[in-house]
Amino acid sequence: MAQHSVSTPVINRAPGSLAFSLVLAAMVACGLYAAFIAVPAMRAAAQQQLVQALTDENRSFCEKFGMRLGSSEFVACSEGLAIVRQKEADRDSAAANGF
Repeated sequence: MAQHSVSTPVINRAPGSLAFSLVLAAMVACGLYAAFIAVPAMRAAAQQQLVQALTDENRSFCEKFGMRLGSSEFVACSEGLAIVRQKEADRDSAAANGF
């Protein structure tokens, strides 16, 4: 009787190449997650914290000089502080650019 043998193709890969490919794919997936999901969420949270900090500073500063929250004087004080902060940011930006 003749024997029939079935041969299977042999894949000539280095032993670690599959593991390397899986690690690389996992790293790419993590990078994409960070770039498109985590970073925007962190930026939004940081922006919200900044807004809250500025609101608290405005309230503290303006109320220290007798301007109660909700009054027209408080609104004017808060607007004045916003102008001061913007001018400071402009000066810092100009200094960073060498002007």
